[in-house]
Amino acid sequence: MWELYAFWAFVPFIFNTYQNVTNATIDVSLWSFVVIAMGALGCVIGGYMSLKIGSGKVAFFMLLISGLSCLLSPFLLQSSFFPLLIAFLLLWGFAVVGDSPQFSTLVALTAPKEFTGSALTIVNSLGFFITIFSIELLNAQQNNALYLFWWLLPGPIFGLYAVIGLFNAPFVK
Repeated sequence: MWELYAFWAFVPFIFNTYQNVTNATIDVSLWSFVVIAMGALGCVIGGYMSLKIGSGKVAFFMLLISGLSCLLSPFLLQSSFFPLLIAFLLLWGFAVVGDSPQFSTLVALTAPKEFTGSALTIVNSLGFFITIFSIELLNAQQNNALYLFWWLLPGPIFGLYAVIGLFNAPFVK
């Protein structure tokens, strides 16, 4: 969750910055809602994909897309071509949340049955806890807007490392 809520919190910032740099007039509230709402589609499609390829692989690919989005953000966020910016943010909005239900599934599958509820509670609580730091970090670094989202890269990197070992685990599919 390192990047999820920080990304959501700063989507309006992205659009406001775009408006200020390009002098364009866009509906910041509408576009922020659309980008954030893409996460619902990411969860639904990710759920269907997990039935075919497994939760570990879906989580990996969603994290990979989110991590690449963090990495490429300085180049794509300065695009003056609004459709390219929207396409990029829609893809990122789709992927940034799509790994979360897969990780919950992985926790539920791997925790001892008598502790599944507690394990899910602890994992989600820790996830929400660390987002406090990523949101505050972005807030403190927002003067350097171009490279702002590089601060979110550790989340996908550590997540990719954690999930890659589950690709072929028999209990994951």
